Amino acid sequence: MSIDLLQNEIGGRYRDLSPMAQGGMGLLLSAVQVESGRKVAIKVLSCSLAGEPPPELKARFLREARAIGRLSHPFIVRVLEIGDHGQIPFFVMELVDGETLGAFIARQKTADIPRHLRIVLDMCDALKHAHQKQVIHRDLKPDNVVLLEQGGLKVLDFGLAKVDEQTNLTATGTIMGTPAYMAPEQLEAELTDHRADIYSLGIITYELVTLKVPFPGDSFYLKTKRPPATPSSVNGDVSPALDAAILRSLAISPEDRFQSVQEFELELSRCLKEYVQFSDLAVMAQDWKALLQTDLERLASEGAPGAGPIVLKEGMVRDVVLLVVRLLGATSTPSRLQREGVSFVRDRTLCLLTQEVERFGGTLDRYEPDGLVAFFGS
Repeated sequence: MSIDLLQNEIGGRYRDLSPMAQGGMGLLLSAVQVESGRKVAIKVLSCSLAGEPPPELKARFLREARAIGRLSHPFIVRVLEIGDHGQIPFFVMELVDGETLGAFIARQKTADIPRHLRIVLDMCDALKHAHQKQVIHRDLKPDNVVLLEQGGLKVLDFGLAKVDEQTNLTATGTIMGTPAYMAPEQLEAELTDHRADIYSLGIITYELVTLKVPFPGDSFYLKTKRPPATPSSVNGDVSPALDAAILRSLAISPEDRFQSVQEFELELSRCLKEYVQFSDLAVMAQDWKALLQTDLERLASEGAPGAGPIVLKEGMVRDVVLLVVRLLGATSTPSRLQREGVSFVRDRTLCLLTQEVERFGGTLDRYEPDGLVAFFGS
């Protein structure tokens, strides 16, 4: 079946279908959503274009779509529609513009450790959300991460994802993934859990701070036998604390690794502080909760006549409250902080704000370069 027939299958909702890339299982197309005019990406099960696809492949393909579909995070590619028209399963995603992390690493001549650790912390934030939703990626690697031009990143390609409460579609004894980034238990075709993603994230962290993978080429099988060389033996700028964190993430036994992405993220955040010097935190040291309370009171005074002040109470839910947070001074006065310091404060402040929004019963809608948008209520 041709792309023209696919165009007929999906009706008049998308136009200008054009092949972008061919993967092991799926064909990726660019298209334009007719109603909104925005560009999107459509992933189609390749073999379905030639006839009825095998049931197992079709199930695996739709599993990827549903796995991403249950996730809602600014650092994870967003699914807009899942379809199974006729014999052609497909799903529509936002079209991501940027450079893959793999291409980014390949053109680096030296490792900018603070900058590169912030990339890992963004990946941690995405994986935390996925694991909270019981989704395990299982094929995390630099080519499945896109760095956005405006900042931030997107984790892509959940083709091997496992949703914990679903039946595992990978038979025991089957090895699937990218060997250089796979956990030892994946290489040995054992059952895996979220700690396999932590191992893959450790490999990426090692590569970002040394510009080398720990088990290159055909030596990947050695990861089942021994730990890698210390990152500091490759790059002398790697601190002892960062050495220890990366090596723990790369422990052969899952029980010896960090037991959650949150643990790994916390340790990397501590390591990052060793590389960042702050000269003036006057702007960022303001009490953001007090500022937020002031904004809520102002909004109340601008609302209905006689409306009283809104007081933040933990667990409070209103009909609908839209919260837009801007970090004042983060971009207008870059000379006040070193460049690394500005980005570090911004990224970590946004993470802390997100935690507080969720603690007060809110939901994060999206991150923006200098703030976030969230809502309370339903």
